[in-house]
Amino acid sequence: MATNITKEEDNFLRIVYLTYRVGTTALRRYFDGFHPNLQSDLSFPPNKAILLDLHKPPRGQRRVLYQEQWNILYPSSGSPVVSSVDLDTTLMACLLRHLPPNISPPAFGFDALPQSHELSDGAHIARIKYYKNFIVSHSKDGKLSDTDCTRIWIDLEMAIHSLGNQQDVTDADDAKSKNSLDYSTLKKLVNQDDSIQHNLRRLNDHSNELAVQSSKITRLESTMQKGTEEHSDLKEKITKIEIEQEECIPKNIRENNDQTKINWRIMESTNIKNDSGKKRKEYTTDYRNEPCTE
Repeated sequence: MATNITKEEDNFLRIVYLTYRVGTTALRRYFDGFHPNLQSDLSFPPNKAILLDLHKPPRGQRRVLYQEQWNILYPSSGSPVVSSVDLDTTLMACLLRHLPPNISPPAFGFDALPQSHELSDGAHIARIKYYKNFIVSHSKDGKLSDTDCTRIWIDLEMAIHSLGNQQDVTDADDAKSKNSLDYSTLKKLVNQDDSIQHNLRRLNDHSNELAVQSSKITRLESTMQKGTEEHSDLKEKITKIEIEQEECIPKNIRENNDQTKINWRIMESTNIKNDSGKKRKEYTTDYRNEPCTE
């Protein structure tokens, strides 16, 4: 152990090494067993449709695949063929979970730490994924007690033995017994992943906020549409009532009423004209009778 590294820091960095160098490699071997020709599997239309729903889900649902991850799976034309080497733990776990043959999740899903008695492939994948995220969340402190280190080591070693091959088992044993590790490289690796995860969390928050606002707009549009339809229905009902009322009045009475209305309008117009002429006459008379002041 380097003299400037404490025991707790050494514990943390050994877990980093076991997770990133050994656990990820074991998971990649397992992944390649299900997707030996990843490019073909990604191009298969039903599989691409599944991933597109994860990248651009229906309105109101949470996005699973972000743009950076989508660009890895479906890079621009002319890019090298995609392989498992291009994928991190999170992306491999996502594809194993959603693409056929769809690895069954542990009791509490792939985002939680499985119980110690769960020994399925899905549980081991979840363990590696969980501890990778655990390392990122604890990267600012970078320390682990002997008790926590031992507990995590047992969990990861069990997953590596199950998903990997004999070389991965040997590498796990070497990580435990090595006198020195490349600490600077391990710290750089954790910090780089921390930055990536931070950006993904920001994108996730932004995506969730957009989904909330989109849902509000949808509800508002629905309310406006409902109000328009109700207004239209009311207008139709009023028109129908007016027609029914008209039909209840005999034809001769309706015609008489219509003529009466016309006569009223004529009389009203005549009265207005007579009143106007009378006022003009009175004004002229009054003006002529006024004394001259000049």
